[in-house]
Amino acid sequence: MLTYYSILKFISNSHTGEFLSLGLVAVTQHHVYFQLSKPKLALAQALNRNEKSVHEQIQALQAFIPLDLNDLTQLLSFENKIDLDFLHQITMFTEGGLRFSRLDFAEIVIDEHIFLKYFEKLV
Repeated sequence: MLTYYSILKFISNSHTGEFLSLGLVAVTQHHVYFQLSKPKLALAQALNRNEKSVHEQIQALQAFIPLDLNDLTQLLSFENKIDLDFLHQITMFTEGGLRFSRLDFAEIVIDEHIFLKYFEKLV
């Protein structure tokens, strides 16, 4: 199976399309990886003009991803019980200024080490 991934973005200006990449989710046949960037979360909070704080907006992700709200920036890795339809649903996630990018794929099966390289490059 290919690895599917999507970037969690904070839309700072919907009129101009400006955004800040906050995190990355990647799904392989057997695992889901998810991580948020601590410095980018802080910047998004400073730029936030929504009623809800960025932290509150991220809490809505718990419907999809089992987050540790005490440490949002830790690397999460758990067994994949997610199908492709679910992945398409997550790309429709909207909460305040948060959106996932269009679902994309990499023609490799990633592990934690490769995920962290993608995270560094894309976020």
